[in-house]
Amino acid sequence: MLQQINYRKWIKYFSFIALDLACLHIAFILACGFYLGWKKTGYADEDYAVVALVMSLSDILVTVVFKTLYLVLRRSVRRELLETMKHVLLSFVFLSLFLFSTKQGSVYSRVTIYLMYGIDAVLVFSSREIWKMILKKHRKKREPSTALLITTSGYAVEGLEALRRTDTTVKGMFITDKANEGSIQNVPVIVDRREAVDFLCWEWIDKLYICGPEGMDIPGSILTASRQMGVTVHTAISKKSFYYEVVKIRTALQKDDEHSGLSFFEGEHDIPFRISRFYSIYESEQDQQKGFHPHKQSWHLLFCPYGCIDVYIDTGKETRHILLDDPSVGLILHPSVWREMVWKIPGSVLCVAASGHYDSDKLRNDYTAYVKFLKEKEWSAVMESAQITGEGIV
Repeated sequence: MLQQINYRKWIKYFSFIALDLACLHIAFILACGFYLGWKKTGYADEDYAVVALVMSLSDILVTVVFKTLYLVLRRSVRRELLETMKHVLLSFVFLSLFLFSTKQGSVYSRVTIYLMYGIDAVLVFSSREIWKMILKKHRKKREPSTALLITTSGYAVEGLEALRRTDTTVKGMFITDKANEGSIQNVPVIVDRREAVDFLCWEWIDKLYICGPEGMDIPGSILTASRQMGVTVHTAISKKSFYYEVVKIRTALQKDDEHSGLSFFEGEHDIPFRISRFYSIYESEQDQQKGFHPHKQSWHLLFCPYGCIDVYIDTGKETRHILLDDPSVGLILHPSVWREMVWKIPGSVLCVAASGHYDSDKLRNDYTAYVKFLKEKEWSAVMESAQITGEGIV
């Protein structure tokens, strides 16, 4: 599904390149007509045919290298005018450098070149604005209200349900703690901030909806781009901890036997993620310690159906201690949380439900490496934000 979206994006992108080239050649014909006479368009002249080829290559080079079509669909009229002038001026400079660095440079009329790019600036600005209006009108007929959802793995379903109750079409999701693309309930998942910004632009998204726990990593680069494009931002932040949650597990005791009971839960219903793996640890001695690692992407539900187990969690900034001694109490650990478990009663059983398959995504039992991983993760987000917004790193 994400491939189809990217396919549509590139079709629109190349349509603007084709439009710019068409405007450039129309400007070339008009300039040559004014200077050489209308009976000779310029293409018939071998020297001017070379100019036509070089100016086309210069125009494409400027578009690719200087990214003059960045956010083109969502730019304001003022911004579009500035970007058009930048595009035309850079194309003119590249063509001038080629022409006047060759021995044939004196053959061409400077008046023709100046006139051509003057006409080109007017045509490019006008045609871009008209083409954007056409694309926007066509999109409005298909989907009156669209949204990009920013969330975490554990809150994706909740966010989708909230948006669908408002009759809003969720076109995509940016999941802050997911490494691999895919889909959830047929909605494509985006994991790269730059792709999310492109998505807002080329899919002409109306709303940015943020749903997740308090303290979640909301990419500033996406928020900045949303403001630039006039995308409205809506938030539904839960007051729950971003790092862990203590939840109730449905438990029923047998009426005729107080020592017999049943505890159960369902993925994406009782707990906020789909269960991909389940395992248990048992036959451990008293004061036995296990864990000593985080998981980079997976969510985990820990519960103790028998016995008593201490769980110590560390987020790199703070530590917490949770006692699991009741089969009706569970502990949900978000990704990238260091955990240590201590068996307080011999024979205690620890059961774990995980959102991801076992793929060695946990870090080694090295707390120093864990802290380094957190710092690199935070710095990577800052660098990516600066690249998208064009800001410097202090």
